[in-house]
Order: sequence, then C-alpha cells, then structure tokens
Amino acid sequence: MYLNTSGEDETHSPCIEFNTLLCDPGRESSIACALRGFLDDLQTSEPWDELAAPGFVDGPALTAMQNSFRALAVSDRAKPSYYIDLNELRDNNRDYPDTLTSKERTHFRQSVRKLSDRNRSRGGAQERWS
Repeated sequence: MYLNTSGEDETHSPCIEFNTLLCDPGRESSIACALRGFLDDLQTSEPWDELAAPGFVDGPALTAMQNSFRALAVSDRAKPSYYIDLNELRDNNRDYPDTLTSKERTHFRQSVRKLSDRNRSRGGAQERWS
C-alpha cells in the first residue's frame, strides 16, 4: 500500500519529496486515525502487508502516522533531501548562483554557457547567467 504515490519501481518513478497527509493543519491525528481504520477494514477484502510513504516529511503528520500505526512494525529510513528553497531566494532578493561556493558557481556558469550555446545554435534566446 502506497501513500500519495503509485508504487512504481523506484528506478522508473519520479522522486517524491515533501510527502505528507493532505489535510488542514491540526487535523493530522484524525486523518491518520481514519486512514488506519480504513486500512484495517480493507485488510479483510484486500490484504496488505506494508504501508510505504516515501518522501514523508518530519512534522505533525509524521507524528500522527507514527502514533496511529505504532502497533505495527516500523521501518524508517531517513534520507536527506537536497533542494533549493526558491521562496527564500525570492524573499531575500537573491539569485541562485549567489548561494554557491566559488567552485560551484564556476561549474554552474560553465553548464549554463554550454546549454546556452546549444540553445542559440537552435535559434533560442540568451540565458540570464551566461
């Protein structure tokens, strides 16, 4: 059973980040309990042996899920999620390259130039960071 994903083979599936319960803030516990009840009822007609929630984020929803499913064996594999917080960049009026180290900026600009050259050869516009 998969929460908010279709369960494809990981090598053929888009990466999900920031998975959580889709509910209003403060309703996490009641939704997690309702999900547990639904899955318990489903067990008789469509047996399941695992609930996978890849990309589930820390917070109230995770706590609610852990509490609702605590009687079951849990396997939790936390992995860091590296991402760019675009809202923070906008709020601080910063460009992405400004957040990189000097070496990373060099690689970034080289990649942008290479892609820009390819784009121009196809009749596209000049990129912003070339």
